[in-house]
Amino acid sequence: MNTTTAELIEPISSTEISVHDVQRRSVIDARHVQLTELLKRRGLDAILLRRPENFAWATCGGNNRWGQDVEPLASLYFSESARLVLCSNVDSARLFDYEISAQGFQLKERPWYEQKDKLVSDFGKGRKVGSDDPLPGTTDISSDIHELRCITGEFEQSRMRELSKDLTHALEATCRNLKQWSTDTEVVAELSHRLLRHQIQPVLLQVMADGRSRRYRHWREDLDQIEKFAIVSAVVQREGLHAGCTRTVSFGRPPAELLVDFRRAALIQATAFYYSQPGWTFSKLMHPLEHMYAKFGCENEWQQADMGHAMGYQRVESFVQPGSSFRLQKGTAMHWYPTVGQARLGDTIVVKEQGFEWLTVDESWPMMELEIKGNRLFLPDILQREATKAQPVGSTKSNSE
Repeated sequence: MNTTTAELIEPISSTEISVHDVQRRSVIDARHVQLTELLKRRGLDAILLRRPENFAWATCGGNNRWGQDVEPLASLYFSESARLVLCSNVDSARLFDYEISAQGFQLKERPWYEQKDKLVSDFGKGRKVGSDDPLPGTTDISSDIHELRCITGEFEQSRMRELSKDLTHALEATCRNLKQWSTDTEVVAELSHRLLRHQIQPVLLQVMADGRSRRYRHWREDLDQIEKFAIVSAVVQREGLHAGCTRTVSFGRPPAELLVDFRRAALIQATAFYYSQPGWTFSKLMHPLEHMYAKFGCENEWQQADMGHAMGYQRVESFVQPGSSFRLQKGTAMHWYPTVGQARLGDTIVVKEQGFEWLTVDESWPMMELEIKGNRLFLPDILQREATKAQPVGSTKSNSE
C-alpha cells in the first residue's frame, strides 16, 4: 500500500490567496470537529464516508464520482487527528487538483488494479469504524450523518443562492424563447445547454405540455409538440448542492381549466412556504396543506403525487408525507412543487429563524398576488406568449393523452 501526503503549496503573494477556498477550508475544519464529536459519542475510532452526498458535504462540494458511475471512486476517513482520502492512483491527481485542493486532506492510495475495498478494509482492521455504507465490520452511522447534512449553513446557502439564481435565469430564458409547436425534447435540449454553460448539472428535467401532467405527474420528455401551454421543470446540481424550479408558459390565453388549477396550486404553494417554519415536522405540516386541498374541492390531489421535500447535498433528503417525523430547522432547504390537475408550481426556499428565504425568484417574471394568514405573497404566474395561428406545414401533433 502506498502512502502519499499532499502538501499545501504556499502562495507567492497575498493576491494568490483565494478567499473562497479559505472559507471552504474553515467549514471543512468545522465538519471535522462535528465528526470527531460523533465518533466520541458513538465510541468509535474513525468514520468512513463513501456515499457521494456525504463526500460532497464533508468536503464542501467535492465529487467522488466519475460521470454517472454508481460506484464511488474515493472514500473519506476521519479520525480525531487526521482526515484522509482513500482512492486509486488513477483518480488521486484529479481529486486533489480539482475537488479537495489545499483543504487539509492526506492521500492514501492503492494501485488501480487492486480490489477497491482492500484499502478500506486495511484501515478498518483493529479499529471501531462507523460508516455511511453497509460495510462488513463497520457500524452504520448513516442516520447520524443524514441529520448533520440536512442543515445548511451560510456557506451552503450562499452557494445555493448563486445556483438558484443561475437556474432561474436559464429556466425562464428557455421559457421566454420557447416556440409553439416545439417538441419536449427540443426544450430540454435548449435548457440543458443553458445550464451546462454555467457548470450546472441537470438532474431531472421535465416538460409537460397541454394537460399531460393531469395523467402523468412524473414525466421526462418525448417527441410530442407543444400546442397550447407547457410546464417546464428542472432539478439541478452544482458543487454537490441541489435546487429546483418550475415555470409555465401559455401560447395565447391559458385554458380556463388550467387557470383554475394553477391558482389552487399557487395557494397551496404559498401555504407550504408560510408553514415552513423551524420546529415543524412534516407530519404536522401536512395538516394545513391537506386543509387547503380540501378547501378547494380537490382533497384527493395531494395523494396523486409528492409535493415537496427537503434537499441539499442530496436531491431528496426527506419527502413531505403524513407520519414523517422529519423536523424543519433553521437552514433546512425545501423544494416545494405541488400539483393540481393540469397545473404545477415549483420553487426552492430556505427555512429561516423568522419566515423563509425564497431562492428561485426573479422579479422580471410575471407574478400573481396571494394572501395567506393576512400576509401578502407574490408567486410566479403563467407567462403568456403570442400564439401561432396554425400548425406549421409538415409538422405533426401526436398527443398521448
